[in-house]
Amino acid sequence: MGLAVAPERWISRRARLVLIVVLLTACAQDHGEMAVAIVGTREITAEELRHFVRHLAPSLISDKAGQRAREDYLQTLIDREIALFEAYEKGLHQDSDLLKTLDKKKSEYLLSLYRDQEILPQIQVSEEEIRQFFDQQDMARERRTTAILVRTREQAQQIRAQLEAGSDFGELARKHSLDTWSALREGELGFVTRAAAERLLGIPVEVFDTLGTGQVSSPLRRGRNYHLIRFLEDRSTDLQTHREKIKTQLQEGKQRALEEEKADTLAREFNWQRISAGTTLLKDKGAALGESGKLQLTDEEKRVPLFTYEGGAISLADYMAVLRQHRIRAPRALLDSVFIGLLGRRFLQKPALFVAAAERLGLPEDPEVVKWVEKTRRELLVRGIRQREVIDQIAIDEADVRRFYEENGEMFRLPEQICFDELLVGSRREAEAIKTEITAETDLSALAKERGLRVRQRNEDNLLCLRSIHRADYAELWQAFQTAPQGELRGPIYIPEGYVLFKVVQRQPPQREPFELARRRAEVALRKALKKELFDAWIADLRQRYEDRVKVFPDRLAKALPETLLDSLARN
Repeated sequence: MGLAVAPERWISRRARLVLIVVLLTACAQDHGEMAVAIVGTREITAEELRHFVRHLAPSLISDKAGQRAREDYLQTLIDREIALFEAYEKGLHQDSDLLKTLDKKKSEYLLSLYRDQEILPQIQVSEEEIRQFFDQQDMARERRTTAILVRTREQAQQIRAQLEAGSDFGELARKHSLDTWSALREGELGFVTRAAAERLLGIPVEVFDTLGTGQVSSPLRRGRNYHLIRFLEDRSTDLQTHREKIKTQLQEGKQRALEEEKADTLAREFNWQRISAGTTLLKDKGAALGESGKLQLTDEEKRVPLFTYEGGAISLADYMAVLRQHRIRAPRALLDSVFIGLLGRRFLQKPALFVAAAERLGLPEDPEVVKWVEKTRRELLVRGIRQREVIDQIAIDEADVRRFYEENGEMFRLPEQICFDELLVGSRREAEAIKTEITAETDLSALAKERGLRVRQRNEDNLLCLRSIHRADYAELWQAFQTAPQGELRGPIYIPEGYVLFKVVQRQPPQREPFELARRRAEVALRKALKKELFDAWIADLRQRYEDRVKVFPDRLAKALPETLLDSLARN
């Protein structure tokens, strides 16, 4: 049958391609468009094939040329259709979990459409509002901010005491801060405005306004943690610099207010109410919680309504899902009727009522919505049947992982590594001068601290290590390592950070990574290989079984995918 039973060499790309094809093609067809294949009763049109090819990621572009490339792309679309045949054959279209997922995605889509139609058009932000916000928030002033983030107030107080005793802020940030990104930059957060400092960093406005330059704040709460703040300098800025950020923030604020107002109106229109029977059951179950602290509900109890509105209900299962999602563990979320009502209003009312309002407007019958729902259904079916027939069939034990590790030794080799001590300075002249004052026995790290020079982050042995895989970033330094006798002072060598004097302390040649360290990566690699093997075999079987449902028109492919289009893919 030609394409439907493609040679084995065509199969290797299917696993990556068939997963994304549903996302890239529309399910509604224009029957006036030239069909390049018919699978069952469904036509694959030339336009659909072009759309699919034009939106491929570079890594998924076929390595074939001409007609073979066209056939490769078309085969992927055919594979999607026969996978759908199999999904329906196995009854996946009736799977309760899949239907729940589809219903959830449909609700989220309707919610988004309702916002676009009923909320967003009402949001207007004027230039005067932008200017007022800029002036009221004193955004003309920015302060360059550094911080050390730790878990407890006690830790923050201890670090503050060290700073008051003369310790270096940057060094303590590198050593202790939980914020890895800023820790690597000696606590640097950059310039922030008064509003951003409070909203994003939790810095109270009074601290922003009054903390002197160079001073260290008292421990300030940031979420569950605490940080110490220090401002290094101030600068002035203008309205234009912040205009778009201010506009976005004002738009978001107005959207929240409009949505709350709309939700209140809809709650009255749709008669939103908490149901006493559901509340009583929830409270009884909450009062009877065992040591596990996990609410035990039967399938029937999960379906009991906790809130109702015209045309719909929120079940106990829906409510418990929200508690898990937002990590709400307070006992009163199960025992306090008023608090239960507040949580329902905050997390469940608005999305439920917006979807109900969207349905009242007839949005689910809109042709574009119908098309989107069917496209999403097909996507879930393809993913679901692949999960069931391929991924769920993979079984790996410890012996399998170890055998894969032993048979693929080159995948698990540690690169060559050289560990060294260094002294980093700003100029070659300074480096040459210091070199005349020290010997190979000098502790370069201690000397750097003594002279206030920069000390890069080191490992537990107080050394820096460079691996061969990163040698391109420090080519001259790596080359110098190769000829430097161990323990001998060498340099200066220029690196992007400055000029470095160094001595090699340890050399570790390339070697096999111990199984205990490589185990996780070996398991991931083995699972990936098995997934590809099983997928290829599964798709080959489907092609053979559904061969009689596939009709291909090879003579139409050149027109559907002209050489100019294929050449443009190759160039990209």
